[in-house]
Amino acid sequence: MPTLPSNTDLTPLLSSTQGELYSLLGASALALEAPDAILRLGRDGSLWQTPPSVLGNEPPFEHSGLQRVGEAFLREWGGQLKRALCGNEALYKEEQNRGMHDIDLYLGSLSATICASIPALSPFTPLVTILSVIIVKTGLRAFCATLLPEPTKGST
Repeated sequence: MPTLPSNTDLTPLLSSTQGELYSLLGASALALEAPDAILRLGRDGSLWQTPPSVLGNEPPFEHSGLQRVGEAFLREWGGQLKRALCGNEALYKEEQNRGMHDIDLYLGSLSATICASIPALSPFTPLVTILSVIIVKTGLRAFCATLLPEPTKGST
């Protein structure tokens, strides 16, 4: 089961915006797509974007087409992710105990839980790492609440 590569510097990921993380998630999720689906995305212009016209500091990596791919990944795998993570009291407790001071260990626990619960995602370490960072930055309960929100009263 893959773990976070020891040479992975998590600082840039942890300081990334939500748009950047979803762009990275989408780029990583492309590995799960069929080649013809990727070709369609490319031909539709979803994978192309002009460089940002920002002077000064490094521009953010926020790509709307890749963000949509990341969101589609969460919709497709959301049920399995919810079963693996949401309601997992051991993870909730670890999140509370570790907080931000042992973040690398908590990221490792999240990644291991995802890979053990969803073996099909195990070969995709970058994707699992990015997903784990999104969870850490969002908070596990908040992530679970937005992943597959419970139906509101009176809705179907």
